[in-house]
Amino acid sequence: MFLSRALGVTAGLAGAAAAGAFALPASAKESTALANQPNWRFCVKCYGMFFYGFSDNGRCPAGGAHARQTNRPDYDFVLPHDVAQTPTAQHDWRFCVKCYDLFFYGFSDNGRCPAGGAHSRQSGPDYDFVIPHDVPETATAQRNWRFCVKCYVMFFYGFSDNGRCAAGGAHARQTNRPDYDFVIPHR
Repeated sequence: MFLSRALGVTAGLAGAAAAGAFALPASAKESTALANQPNWRFCVKCYGMFFYGFSDNGRCPAGGAHARQTNRPDYDFVLPHDVAQTPTAQHDWRFCVKCYDLFFYGFSDNGRCPAGGAHSRQSGPDYDFVIPHDVPETATAQRNWRFCVKCYVMFFYGFSDNGRCAAGGAHARQTNRPDYDFVIPHR
């Protein structure tokens, strides 16, 4: 489902994506290139992190499809995956095939999906995104991203409100420990 535009593969095949179709890299060089996946965006309606590589933009808890930021900055976030977890990088983040959000897959349930029910990870390739946290912000990495304890998505926590949550109301960051401040690479 995550066919990278960087590899010259058309990523707008939502029908094939929904059916679970995917292409494996043909070489070791392409496998290395897949260690970081581009095309993740901030949704201006719900404040979540969503995948922007298909002809549609998934389902937003604020209604309709997700909407990427079109004014500046419109960061193209690049998420590391299938690398080792460290004390400052958390694994178990997944792509939801129903809403296209980045959600945490480390609990017995999968949170609340705006497309109905719980989030659903894809069957293959199932990238295990490993997201840096509690490291300094840089010119190519944005801080203030948090885990929502209600719906389990990654949302931006840098505004006076917290966007829209699929579980109702606004997103709610984790207030007990750990309350990671995720710092997400972009280009």
